Amino acid sequence: MSNTEPETPMQTPSTSTSGGRADAANPFDRPSEDVVLRTSDETEFYVNKWVLRDISSFFADMFDVPQPTVTKAEDASSDIDLGPSISRLEGSTGDVEVSAPSSPPLPTVIPVTEDATTLGLLLKLCYPSVNLPTFPTFDSMKPVLAAAHKYDIEHVFDVLRPRLREISRKTPVRVFAFAARYGSRGDGSRMSALMQDAARDFLTLPDMWCYADELASIDAATYYRLIMYRNLCTSALQELRHTPLRAWFSGPPWFSQPQEWIWFSCCGQHPGKNWNHDCDQDCTAATWFQAHWARLCDVLGKTPHAEAIRDPKLADQVLQEAYRCEGCRTYKVSGSEQIRRFTNLFAADVEKRLSKISLDNIPCIALTGEPEVPPDEA
Repeated sequence: MSNTEPETPMQTPSTSTSGGRADAANPFDRPSEDVVLRTSDETEFYVNKWVLRDISSFFADMFDVPQPTVTKAEDASSDIDLGPSISRLEGSTGDVEVSAPSSPPLPTVIPVTEDATTLGLLLKLCYPSVNLPTFPTFDSMKPVLAAAHKYDIEHVFDVLRPRLREISRKTPVRVFAFAARYGSRGDGSRMSALMQDAARDFLTLPDMWCYADELASIDAATYYRLIMYRNLCTSALQELRHTPLRAWFSGPPWFSQPQEWIWFSCCGQHPGKNWNHDCDQDCTAATWFQAHWARLCDVLGKTPHAEAIRDPKLADQVLQEAYRCEGCRTYKVSGSEQIRRFTNLFAADVEKRLSKISLDNIPCIALTGEPEVPPDEA
């Protein structure tokens, strides 16, 4: 089932001018500015060159190329000869010379392919002293993100990141497929970073086969990378199932003494206790905790993400089982605290293992099923 949101149209007011063109609304209607961005629907946005240079490396590079200066007078009529710019004062007896009045240069006109709505939202996200627009749906945000990527305006991604994270957590497949249209493997762009964020959010979905309309715009190899990324994350976490419990609690980064935990100090739950209440090296945890560990691994097998093991139902179940043990029942208060502490440590370990797996490390697969050789290795 598709989870596409209905699109809410957002309009940018403009003022009609001659020639079928229109001026954008305030603050982009000031003729004193030195650049005009003309949209695909013939709306003109008057903007400041230095603002564009500051927010966009695309425009900064463009402005570094020398441009011819055109004055209003030259633009008004190319057939009028204004004469020399220096003339002698009429009736003067000396050699005093003055400059003839010169027309101010016209703003540089730059045609862009975006429409007025998209460009208006993009500039409002970048311009100082302008109220930031809101985006009720992902559909309303997509054209602005595409334009920000095109013009290399990283500031837009910074401003929209909280909203993007919110959308990605709910519909990660949509965000991944959209970003994949613009980002490529290892290019370091914000779209590639958005793909990685969405791939991590994809791990939280119990159903990995959910559909989004944006999938129609990407190829099979890109979708393969997403699925393979999840499979690799699942495999990395399933190594925990075969990790000896005492070794996990004794190793980094916890470096705790196993007997500090009630499931390693309960005499009634495992036979490894000797006469001085120390566990033998081969001693395992209490049976109820072993069952809890197995449940956590089962959960991670279906949903390979740290948040999956923070489900309060899992904590409630293990505590109920612990309290049925006569030896552990006396640790009712500390047992609850230890389960909470263990859950946080375990979740941190899950995050650490997942952080070692990057979407960029997933090999490209051609339609033949053979791995593609990266250009630098060919």
